[in-house]
Amino acid sequence: TDNTSLPDLLGLMKGSLRAQSGIVQFRGKTFSRANAKRGVANGVAFIEENPVQSMLFPQMTYLENLCFLVGEKANPLPLSRRVLKSVVQEYGPKIGADLYETDLSNLRLQALYDLVYYRIQLCSPAAVFCVQPFAGADMYLRRHVIELISRLKARGITVVIPSVNIADSLVIADRLLLLEKGRVLGDYPRSEF
Repeated sequence: TDNTSLPDLLGLMKGSLRAQSGIVQFRGKTFSRANAKRGVANGVAFIEENPVQSMLFPQMTYLENLCFLVGEKANPLPLSRRVLKSVVQEYGPKIGADLYETDLSNLRLQALYDLVYYRIQLCSPAAVFCVQPFAGADMYLRRHVIELISRLKARGITVVIPSVNIADSLVIADRLLLLEKGRVLGDYPRSEF
């Protein structure tokens, strides 16, 4: 209901904050600051608010941006020609000609969002935090982001959407937790939305 707990939640999951009391559990184990700092290698990824500005590297090609986290996975692969060929085979039909773009400024906004979300999908984390994914998005981009989040979920990736904008999140959510000043006000399954 407010933004007060968002920085704390993200800080705990990214390892920049330590819990003052209690523990964070993830996949049945205590999730420590050291685990959090290893991010994707420990199964947690983040898609920041306004990810096109904060998560892409304009000096790199589309393919280099797409494969950026491959070496960070729990079972990292060296970025060899064989791995690149496999990525091109899997994502080429989804992405099309944009996959071969060398200048990101030539791409439409939706293609840049595809790049961010496909990068996360390629790393296949257990959970991804999509921080306010609809902030600043028009109706068409919101619909596209919902589709991209659906693809992550279809891959078995748990998607956590910390957001103040509940309306957009309910379209994609399976569960809603309402927080106010860090306390849970309600926990609702989809059937109660």
